Amino acid sequence: MKKSPIKKQRVYKIVIDKIKESLKNGELQPGEKLPSERELTNLFDVSRSSIREAISVLEAEGVVKIRPGIGVFLVPYTKEYLLEKLSDIFQLETNDYLIKLLELRQGIESQAAYYAAKRRNHTQLQHLEAALNDLKNILLNNQHEVEKDFNFHNQIVKASQNEMMIESLDLISGRIIQGLRQSGIYSMELPGRNETLIMEHIDIFESIKNGEPYKAHQAMHYHLEMVIKDVLGRDE
Repeated sequence: MKKSPIKKQRVYKIVIDKIKESLKNGELQPGEKLPSERELTNLFDVSRSSIREAISVLEAEGVVKIRPGIGVFLVPYTKEYLLEKLSDIFQLETNDYLIKLLELRQGIESQAAYYAAKRRNHTQLQHLEAALNDLKNILLNNQHEVEKDFNFHNQIVKASQNEMMIESLDLISGRIIQGLRQSGIYSMELPGRNETLIMEHIDIFESIKNGEPYKAHQAMHYHLEMVIKDVLGRDE
């Protein structure tokens, strides 16, 4: 891979695009180990955090595998498969795609919240409360860490104790994480939105904690509807 400085705007996405280019022109091959984090930082003249963010997205999308202590490897599939997966990542640049994803999440997660309120056990409730506290802390500090946001929602689906829901969420987890990254940017641009986001998540948690399935369903549906409005607001 040749040294290629890039601009700082949406850096992690540009890093991904550069990796795609390297795969397309043969500088990288399926199954091959990527340059180290330090080498990628030097190649693209970006921060290590931007490289880590790009790798996180690629891992979530199933493009790379991280082998602790060894390195990051492209999955050993065909070049065509990897290029298609890399192209799919950028579909979430469009608000239309993001809204469709949020509508799908409404169907799965609202119902998961309903069953979590009926079936959750003590340990699952503890995990959900810990996830809520993590999410509250980052929002209070005007930050948005998508993994912590996703963890809260994932704990609810697990607490539904419905294997089909759990598997369904797992199948689209990469898209959800990418969508959370984009919708989070939109939401944080709105004055006071972090505070209302905290309240929406608290309402979901309290409904599940108190064993109120209909309220849990309604609270989750409302929360995701508000996120859809955040995205739509960007087009106004």
